[in-house]
Amino acid sequence: MLVVTGRYRPHQILLLAYSLAAGVLMATGLAPVPPLIVGALWPWVVNIWVGLWIGSGAAGLAGVLWRGRDRDTGMRLEAGGMLLNTAPLCVQVGVILPYASGAVSITSVCLIVAWAVANLARAEQVRRDLRSYHTERGASP
Repeated sequence: MLVVTGRYRPHQILLLAYSLAAGVLMATGLAPVPPLIVGALWPWVVNIWVGLWIGSGAAGLAGVLWRGRDRDTGMRLEAGGMLLNTAPLCVQVGVILPYASGAVSITSVCLIVAWAVANLARAEQVRRDLRSYHTERGASP
């Protein structure tokens, strides 16, 4: 299978590992959930938000590190992790944006938006790679 976009993406792996670690630490109480998130969202939404960090990090890392004969599964997990990881980032921007007035707040929002856009771009790359691979093989994706 030819993957045009490259095999090693250290920034992606780092951010997925960060997502998984941050989610696990928040879920276990070893790290606090950001006060703005707690103050702006219902407790059950905060739990889903934390769960998305864990699930997206785990799925994305599993996909990136997938080995074996079934590369489709790994690529689909990777794309799914990228898409899932966009959700808590968008929620975070939605919570922070009304309070973003200083340079630090605006920088934080820009960084989070860039991370979300990079996730969407990578998911699209994986989708195109899968489509190209299946087209070459004469199968439908």
